[in-house]
Amino acid sequence: MVSKDWGVTERQEDYIKILSSYSSSKNEDEIDIGEYLNKVDKRSISELSLNEASELIQLLLKRPVEYEYPCGKKEFLQKQDVNRFNVLGDMEACLHSCPDEKINGDVNGCPYWKGFHTGWHEGYTEAEFEYAVKLVENNCWDDKCFCCNKFIIHDKNIFEEIKDLYPDKVIFGTPHKHHTDYEKDITVTVCPSCHTKIHHDSAHPLYSKNKRQK
Repeated sequence: MVSKDWGVTERQEDYIKILSSYSSSKNEDEIDIGEYLNKVDKRSISELSLNEASELIQLLLKRPVEYEYPCGKKEFLQKQDVNRFNVLGDMEACLHSCPDEKINGDVNGCPYWKGFHTGWHEGYTEAEFEYAVKLVENNCWDDKCFCCNKFIIHDKNIFEEIKDLYPDKVIFGTPHKHHTDYEKDITVTVCPSCHTKIHHDSAHPLYSKNKRQK
């Protein structure tokens, strides 16, 4: 069991530096840090105890910071969210915190991301490719085949690159909504290859119940 009387950890020091580095709150954060150090009678962050560093982190987290979306819109968000967006990329911010109520996180209806997806067919940037890889690595890709359990990628260029990294996790094509039960309107997402196999095999577990011979 870790004692709260132990000194500040390297990770805590690094996190305090990150939380106090945003330009929109830098001055206020520095004041908060100075006042907290005076309160606990310490001369620097490196002298804080584990528990004191944790308290300072919670104090710094309370102040929102300005975040600029890729479309140019700006908004004040919680620091935890901004940290996450800085790591996972712009699309993560747009999906979960889009400031435009009309778009409401639907990137397919966003002028910026429409241009982004169009660019994929003409060549894509390293940042765009890295984001796609993150989605696959973290099992966050939207379309996954219910049958073969692979991520379905409809963009040929992205697929060709990612399949070299994860040949057993991705498959090329357009996702299909396959009916496992027409009467109850039950569907699952499958890749084109599995969709064809299912419809040609009446014994397949995903073959529609309403098509099986009684």
